[in-house]
Amino acid sequence: MNALDDEMWESNQEKSKEIQEKFKDAYLSVGSIILELQPELSIWAPESSEAPSGTKFRHFERFHVKQGKWKEFSEVAKKYVALRKKHGITDAFYTFIPEFGPDMSIVYMVNEMGDSAANHYTKNDKKWETFGEEGKQLWEDLKPLINKMESNLGWANYNLSYFPEN
Repeated sequence: MNALDDEMWESNQEKSKEIQEKFKDAYLSVGSIILELQPELSIWAPESSEAPSGTKFRHFERFHVKQGKWKEFSEVAKKYVALRKKHGITDAFYTFIPEFGPDMSIVYMVNEMGDSAANHYTKNDKKWETFGEEGKQLWEDLKPLINKMESNLGWANYNLSYFPEN
């Protein structure tokens, strides 16, 4: 696949430069990463026999875990999953760690709570209110384990995705 990409871009370098110029401010970097799903740190969506279609709202978080703090971070994440289950919050929530990538210290969390940004934040506020003191303590336990946290809102477009047949 990479050989075909290279051939396509190199076959008309002027056109390639023209196309690349249009996107020069659209991204900070381009790269590859391989992520591994962490089932014990995730809440699975209900199973369906049909391939998904349409779009689905998602909230993406990246936690930059301090060096040597993965084990402690993992324990806090397990407590978070347990709190969600304890309070009946069943929206899908997935945790991924890098197996290969430019920064191996980032933990990726994908939350499918809500069908829009407004709905997500409304449900998220209620979730933390429900968690109460346990949630506040969880946040206090997390802070010393990370250098920073980033989040993005987005949509998964299943109509543009490939699902292999089983």
